[in-house]
Amino acid sequence: LRILEADDTFKILFVGRIVRNKCQSDLLRVADRLRRMTGRPIRLTLAGGLGADAAYRDGLFALCEELGLQACIEFAGKVDDPRLRALYRGSDVFLCLSEHEGFCVPIVEAMQYDLPVVAYAASAVPETMGDGGLLLDDKNPGRVAAALKVLSEEPELRRRLVRAGRRNVLRFSRARSLHGLARFLRDRLDIQILVPATPPEPTVTDQPARWRVEGPFDNSYSLALVNLS
Repeated sequence: LRILEADDTFKILFVGRIVRNKCQSDLLRVADRLRRMTGRPIRLTLAGGLGADAAYRDGLFALCEELGLQACIEFAGKVDDPRLRALYRGSDVFLCLSEHEGFCVPIVEAMQYDLPVVAYAASAVPETMGDGGLLLDDKNPGRVAAALKVLSEEPELRRRLVRAGRRNVLRFSRARSLHGLARFLRDRLDIQILVPATPPEPTVTDQPARWRVEGPFDNSYSLALVNLS
């Protein structure tokens, strides 16, 4: 972990099985654009076991070679808990461009480790993210890379995303989850069950981070960070 944090490399993490709907190919294209957009070295770590589609994995290896990213990409495979914790703690951003997620637990895990989250707003991701991260409406590699570039250069944006992530994690506390489940069983399924007391709302210490990146996304100049809060 100390080695991960020692250099100036901008470290991007995604955790998920190697399958088409997780769209690791999009992550590779973003890494390529970000590398060319900044003069800073980058590292994209893909942590997750192989799904049923070996052809997709082989296609990722081929795309990595085509883009000349061999030195920038780590296919970590399925990792154990200590290694996963080290990746969350040693990365600069969690990037998810998946097109189908039932919940996406790694988003909440990243927030719990104070790792800023940038994600494509598909399927259940916006509900899981809440106001805890930076949601993207499209996956254009240039636009995604521009958002990451601004994040890498704006410490205040990073701090606000970390604080927003901490608030969002509280929505999934044990007490709040039990309360929500009990209410659902009682109100929607008419099951007579004791509903625990309503947990207190999370303490708000800052406004949710709402940002927009503007400017030409085909180069590293004239990018603007617009605060929408």
